[in-house]
Amino acid sequence: MNRFITNTDQQQREMLDALGLKKQDELFCDVPVEARIKEPFTLPEALSEYDLKKVMQNLAGRNISASDAVCFLGAGMYDHFVPSIVNRLTANIGTVMNGDGNVAANNGALQVIHECQKYISNLCGMENVDLSYASIADALDVVVGDAVAEGKKRVVVLRSVNPEYKKALKFICDACGAELCQAECSDGTTSKDELAKVLDGDTALVVAQNPNYFGIIEDMTLYSSLAHESGARLAAVVDPISMAILKTPGEYYADYALGSGQPLGGTLSFGTPGFAFMASDARKEVLEGIVTKCDDGYCMGKKCVCKTNFVSVYAAAVYLAFMGDGIAQVAKTCYSNAYYTYEKLTASSAFKAVFNKPFFREFAVKATKKNVNDINNRMLDYGMIGGPALKNEYPEYGNAWLVAVTEKRSADEVELFVKEASRSI
Repeated sequence: MNRFITNTDQQQREMLDALGLKKQDELFCDVPVEARIKEPFTLPEALSEYDLKKVMQNLAGRNISASDAVCFLGAGMYDHFVPSIVNRLTANIGTVMNGDGNVAANNGALQVIHECQKYISNLCGMENVDLSYASIADALDVVVGDAVAEGKKRVVVLRSVNPEYKKALKFICDACGAELCQAECSDGTTSKDELAKVLDGDTALVVAQNPNYFGIIEDMTLYSSLAHESGARLAAVVDPISMAILKTPGEYYADYALGSGQPLGGTLSFGTPGFAFMASDARKEVLEGIVTKCDDGYCMGKKCVCKTNFVSVYAAAVYLAFMGDGIAQVAKTCYSNAYYTYEKLTASSAFKAVFNKPFFREFAVKATKKNVNDINNRMLDYGMIGGPALKNEYPEYGNAWLVAVTEKRSADEVELFVKEASRSI
């Protein structure tokens, strides 16, 4: 718990004077009167700092993190191993920054950004990489804006894309006056007919994910071909670890590749700064004005990586440099561990397969004896974190469970996980 020291009355007056205000209520003059709270909050009496610290520690002690439990949770954030060298070097970030918080003006920081861009460029098979996005939703905002700038006003997203990204797309399309359409999926993926059905001459962009939300490996070459035949662009939401062994966005001629940097030396810490990348291929020149080289040759994009996410970019650069070609082995281990877990689960009568498609690190199974939420609660009792239920976003799949298995999971951990998840009582 960080210490909180309130401002004195004198300090508050000085801040109001600096803002040209007479009282604190004037800070909220833009909030409609009907939306303001009419009465003070009903709060308990104030605690001393020591007593408050005990209360907060007690609340924090109820949490279970990936450091305390064996994690099989994925759906966009993954429990990958972070080598000690990553934490060691990022802890000494001051040696890179030389005491200067201005990333854009610091040669050491720019060199780190440049190196990270090169690594991700190699993974994507695309020439230009921009690391200046806080999240995939942030990158999608730029991609949609660029795609609809030429006048077309329809964006198509595959139903197998992460629901959180689809919600962001809905907000983005509403803001820029574009229509968001969804291509349906059968057996976990979208067929040629299902995608072609929603494409027309007014489609500016198709958004697909590989591996998709269910962990299934998509036919991105098909989607790219269909999108380009209709005159639309393809935005591929990708996973950086999987690209070490799967076909790259450059190979299937995606116009944009978007991905989260979290698997590259990032932790599962909720709410902490991270970064997302956007890559493009200069052969298509579709990102002219969005991904461009600065005069110094290091920083790309309209906005520079800021202090907020530079630590995450630095961690990714160290991770990729340290792992080298070993990242392909990480990907292969994730792939084999996931299949091992899947086969163990479906071998019991407690689970059956939901899809019949190849997957990478994540898969869906349907529980036949217990509710998925009950299974997750049981897992917590045994120091394990299960995956989300699919029924909230995909009710047609019933009592389905999304399970992610990274390179960190051992055979013993998987055996215990399957044993406890398969129990009928």
